[in-house]
Amino acid sequence: MERNGYQAKVFALAGLVGLILAVVSCVGYYTAYKSLDESIEQEILATVEVQGQSLNGWLTGKARIAESAANLMAAQDGNPAALTKDMMSLPSSDKEVLALGVGTEDKRFVSWPNGDLTGQLDPTSRGWYKEAKAKGKLFFTEAYTDAVTKKMVVSAAAPYNGKNGTFRGAICEDISLDVLAQRVGDIKYRGRGKGLIIDPKGLILASSQEG
Repeated sequence: MERNGYQAKVFALAGLVGLILAVVSCVGYYTAYKSLDESIEQEILATVEVQGQSLNGWLTGKARIAESAANLMAAQDGNPAALTKDMMSLPSSDKEVLALGVGTEDKRFVSWPNGDLTGQLDPTSRGWYKEAKAKGKLFFTEAYTDAVTKKMVVSAAAPYNGKNGTFRGAICEDISLDVLAQRVGDIKYRGRGKGLIIDPKGLILASSQEG
């Protein structure tokens, strides 16, 4: 009888040890899984951060054309009649720049590659012009579909002043976002996954998967 009682205690103890080992194993698995999950998440976030900085650098580089045009306009006291062919062809060698426009407070508008559009288009009524005047510095518009080319673009707009420091007008540079379709394919985790490029308002600008 005592022997049977002893065996029962041993079996109970063995069962308890097994239960403890099972709990420890589950806790260990959960801890390892959580650590791995956090590690993967950090690695993915780091990948996204690198890609984001790269795209921001690309876009900032494109905006230098608008800045250069604004500086030239300021040096010419904001007079588009004094624009040289060289200035208006600043973006001609860059296929990702679709257009460069110069608008003035007296409603003159000159555009590359469309020429003098004064009387056909009032630059002071355009959103990019108003915002450039209000902000007083270079900025980027939200992404939108260009009415003419049907391509996804953003516009870089920069204000310029006359020699007396008074606001005289603004530059608008339309930049194609076709490059995003090429870049989105590089957004992967260890060579796997599908990438999306989304603007701050949730608009999908590019995707590596159809549909």
